[in-house]
Amino acid sequence: MTRRLLPLCAALVASCHRASDRGLEKPARGADAHQPPLVAIAVPRGDSSRCAALHPSDSLAATRAGFLLEVLDARPSRRTPRFDAYHEDSYGVDKQDAAAGLVEVSRACGIPLRGVVFVGPVGMLWAYYGLAFLQESPNTVRVNEVLMPHARITDKATGVIAASTFDSVFRALTASPLVEPRARPLAARANTSALGREFGFDLLIVRVVGDSTATWSAAIRQSPDTTAARLTLAPIDTLLGHLTPTYPDSATRARRARED
Repeated sequence: MTRRLLPLCAALVASCHRASDRGLEKPARGADAHQPPLVAIAVPRGDSSRCAALHPSDSLAATRAGFLLEVLDARPSRRTPRFDAYHEDSYGVDKQDAAAGLVEVSRACGIPLRGVVFVGPVGMLWAYYGLAFLQESPNTVRVNEVLMPHARITDKATGVIAASTFDSVFRALTASPLVEPRARPLAARANTSALGREFGFDLLIVRVVGDSTATWSAAIRQSPDTTAARLTLAPIDTLLGHLTPTYPDSATRARRARED
């Protein structure tokens, strides 16, 4: 599954090498070193009318609501190929907005969301990696991933991990010295334009804790500490390598491999 190990580290950190499974086990500092305040989720749990409004399952439009469904459901849909940066009404990722939307939809629709991670924009095509973590059983968590360069969904993947692995991944991510316990890093707050706010940081982590959320963020690309940057991204890079592609189909993936 080496194609799932996209050059995520290398795209953000020039000296990054392929991450190993050790990235799941070696947080850079104690997990309690910088915990953010918990923020209550305002949406009522299992609100059927709000769920219907937020969850247009029959819509093929490449909207924000449609994108949230693409992240929450690993299966491809007829909507999947419709996202395109060259179409004026096609949704383009805003990390904070998308993460808040995933929490809102999941809460209203009774979807057992445990966490969200967004990495991006990455590279010349401003690629985003979106991951949703859904409780599948008391001991397992499903991971859904969407890859979206240039506002196109080019890949979707999914996999099931142990609940203990989910905890390890989030502990490792949030213990990094580059990760701050807030929705935007302090250094990024000087960017006041909409584009500047989005491009001022490239990692957003949200964990759902009961009826509340905890949020962390980081500006990986701006960090001079490439070792810390590599170790911060290692858990995500490793996790991608354990997912099974669901989109595009096998014929398209084979053609891509030949072209590469």
